[in-house]
Amino acid sequence: MRKLGLLLLALGLNWACSSGGNNTDAKTQSEQLTQINGYEEQMLAQESLDTLLARKMAMAYTRYVEDFPQDTLVPIMLKKQGDLYAAWPGHSQKALAAYQTLVEEHQDHPVTPPALFAAAFVYEAQGDFKRQAGAYRMFLRQYPNHPLASDAKNLLVMATDRKQSDLDRVKQWKQQAKKDTTQ
Repeated sequence: MRKLGLLLLALGLNWACSSGGNNTDAKTQSEQLTQINGYEEQMLAQESLDTLLARKMAMAYTRYVEDFPQDTLVPIMLKKQGDLYAAWPGHSQKALAAYQTLVEEHQDHPVTPPALFAAAFVYEAQGDFKRQAGAYRMFLRQYPNHPLASDAKNLLVMATDRKQSDLDRVKQWKQQAKKDTTQ
């Protein structure tokens, strides 16, 4: 009886180690990437946001980031996760959390400047113009030579001067664009 107990314990430990502990859905990196690609293809084929599919995608991105934190694709997964949440009504805080992790942990990655820019749009959608302006300021401080820097400058002016009408802001933006192209 004691041998049977030891055998069951050994089998249980072997199963726990091979399955990633408490994660019975553990998949290899290749399997996770294949699953993510499949979800993304399905989502692109949709005419509107499929929330069940979006939930699966978000969980797949999270699982990948958690399972492979040192992988070079982690910044891309965080950006995709942020973009997904930003497009999903009611999930803007999760979008901002993904973008924030990306900015804090992978500031030199090429997807980070657009993520910071996207965070500003999320703040704008929330009506939080102070944080929107803060995101543009951070963008300009960290990425002053990025191709989006000129846009960030113009949008910062718009975010800080909410008294001006949208039409006036567009006119001002066009004038600034003309100046930037002649310089």
